[in-house]
Amino acid sequence: GLVAANEIGYSGILFYMLAYTFMNIGAFAVLTLAGKKGEDNLTLEGFAGFGFKRPYLGVVMTIFLFSLMGLPPTAGFTGKFFIFAGAIDAGYIWLAIIGVLNSAVSLYYYLRVMVYMYFRDPVEDYSWVSLPAAAVISIVIAVIGVFYLGIIPGDVMELAKLAVF
Repeated sequence: GLVAANEIGYSGILFYMLAYTFMNIGAFAVLTLAGKKGEDNLTLEGFAGFGFKRPYLGVVMTIFLFSLMGLPPTAGFTGKFFIFAGAIDAGYIWLAIIGVLNSAVSLYYYLRVMVYMYFRDPVEDYSWVSLPAAAVISIVIAVIGVFYLGIIPGDVMELAKLAVF
C-alpha cells in the first residue's frame, strides 16, 4: 500500500482500514457476548462447542474469521487484493508474495478458533450472557459491511480514490 505509492495502493489502504473496522467490531462484539457471566476473560478453550451452543454467534464469528483470513467473498479478501495489486503494480512483486505468505500463516490461528468452535466438546456447561440489542445491531451491521465490501467494493473504492488523489 504505502510502499507502492500509487493510487491503488493508497486507496487500497483506506479500503482495508474500513474493512478491518467491520471485521474487528464484529469479532469483538461476538467475543463480548461469548464470555461467561462474571468472567473477565475468554480463553480458546472457552470457545469449545461455541458453534453449537450459540449457533448464530458461531456463524457470524466464522464469517468474521473468514474475512480476517482474506477469503472471498468477504471484505478481507477484497481489501488484501487491492493492497497486493498496488504492490504488484508498483513492481514490488516480492512484497505481495510476502503479504500472501503472511496471510497464509494467519490461516492457522483463525482456523484454530473455528476448530474449537465446531470440533471440540464444551469444557463446562454454563449460562451465556444475554444478547443486548446494541450488540446484535453492531454484529448485523458488521456482517453487512463485510459482505458489501467483499461483493460490491466499487463505490467504496471510488470514494477511497477520491480521498487520496
